[in-house]
Parts: sequence; structure tokens; C-alpha cells
Amino acid sequence: MTHPYATRKYAEITAGPNDIVAELPEWNQFLIHRSLSCFSNNSGVDASGCYPVTPFDETVDLDAGLESLRAEGCVSVVLVVDPVSRPSDGQLADSFDVCRPFKTHYLYNRRKSDARYSKHHRYELRRARAEVEKIDLSDYLDDWVRLYQGLILRHGITGAAAFSDKALCATAAIEELVTFGAFVGDRMVGCHLWFRDGDSVHSHLAVSDATGRNSGSAYLLYDKAIRYFDQAETIDFGGAAGLDDDPHNGLARFKRGFSNETAPSYLCGKILDRQRYAQLCLDEGVTEGSDYFPAYRTPAQLTAARVR
Repeated sequence: MTHPYATRKYAEITAGPNDIVAELPEWNQFLIHRSLSCFSNNSGVDASGCYPVTPFDETVDLDAGLESLRAEGCVSVVLVVDPVSRPSDGQLADSFDVCRPFKTHYLYNRRKSDARYSKHHRYELRRARAEVEKIDLSDYLDDWVRLYQGLILRHGITGAAAFSDKALCATAAIEELVTFGAFVGDRMVGCHLWFRDGDSVHSHLAVSDATGRNSGSAYLLYDKAIRYFDQAETIDFGGAAGLDDDPHNGLARFKRGFSNETAPSYLCGKILDRQRYAQLCLDEGVTEGSDYFPAYRTPAQLTAARVR
């Protein structure tokens, strides 16, 4: 089974209007080729993995894939490597110029112990008031879009996670998708999307509206999924909110209460054309060794903060 995040269908959902979805057989992946025309006097592309993570087979030939991308004229490639399906730390470090922990993922590993939620989570489950059921997402697209667009507005989400209505609806067509909905009366107040990959399950997107949050729907949605995926060896709940990987923020504490294990995802990047990379950084007024990769795509607000 091909991981959903490694399929053309998913890559087409995550690609921007000016992006090209390109197959990379050496990695059994579809990557996003992003135009460099937005930079002055530049053409061509760089490559990125799909949001949120790129899964790899353990036998992947990383160097062969990088050479193929170089031959295709990509200036650089960046991706976040899945914490469950990936090569060893040593392989990643040997192949990429940049390889650093990105976000801690919270996991439930059935081989480690039975599900034993934290005392706080057991209390919240007892007081929760919503009905949760497995649903066909295509039957609830209007509700799903309403809930997710509300999340975008509430948290000011931008970038890859700010899915369009079209992309949110297209997700329903992915075969490996399993969806649970939370209801108060006839109204959907929460929704959680999961992707299956063999013995592993990955939390994709989850959201609750104000009524859902007040009724504890998120706790019920997680509990329902853990019980439903009783044959899965590993359930990946994903990481915390924000880029600072703060283990004390609300989402991290919430996911930790259901988990019995953690694992890091890795941000990996490779400069494939050093001369063009250096020129792009020079044109954008950024340092090649920036913490952001690729440095020439450093968001304006981060560049401004450094200047101040």
C-alpha cells in the first residue's frame, strides 16, 4: 500500500496554483515543484514535499532521488520527514545538507502498552456531551468546509495548512481516508480525518467549533479513533501547534494525554545548485546559512525581525 501522502492525488490537493506535481520514482513519491519566477530575474523551480510530512520506505535510495532532482534542474529540495515511515537518522544526515528535528509527534504504540489516558483526559471524556460516529466525508462536505474555514479564521492560519474549499472537498476522494464526526443534535460540531498506511494510522486534520469545544467533542473523537483502529500498531496524533515545538502548549498537552510515546519529525533540505542558490539568497538579502530553508524563501516577517 502506498502511503496517502506519497500519492499523486494527495499532492494535487496540496499543490498551489502555480505549482507542478512531479513524480520522483526513486523515492516512490510525488513532490511539488515550485516556480522561482516570483524572485527577480529568476526562472526554474525548487522542490518540496507535501504538507505535513513525507513518508519514506526504509529501503529508499535518498541519494538517487536527489541526483534525479538535480538533473531536473531543481535549485533545492525541502521536506519534513515522517517520524514513523523513514530511514535512519544517519541516512538522513548523510544525504541532506540540513537535517534537524522539526516537531515532536505524539504517538500511541499498541506494542508498548494498552490505551491508558491521563487522569485529566478520563475526566474530560466522562463529562463530554456529543455523539461521535464514523461518517462518509463526502456526505458532510458543507459542514466540513464550515468547520475548517472557521479554524483558519480563528487561528489566522496561513501557508500549506490553509486549505482551500476545493482542496478540503477533494480530500474526501482519497481511498485511505477514515472520518469521524461529532454531533450535538443534528449539527456537526467536530470532525477528525485520519489516513491509514498499513499498520500505521496518521491524524490528518481535526477541528471543532465553539459548541464542539464546549461539549468536549475533541476528546470523544480521539477516543473513538483509538478504539476503531484497534488493529493498528502505531497511531500518530501529529505534533503541537506553532513552529517552536512547545511541549507545554494546549495542543501538545492534549495529544500527550492520549499518547504513550513520542518521535521527532525531521526538516531535511538539500542545495542542488549551489551557484543559483547563492544568487537567490543574495538577491533576497538573506544569509545562505539561515535557520530557514531554503533561505531565499524566508518569510518577510522573519527577515524584518532579524533586521530589527
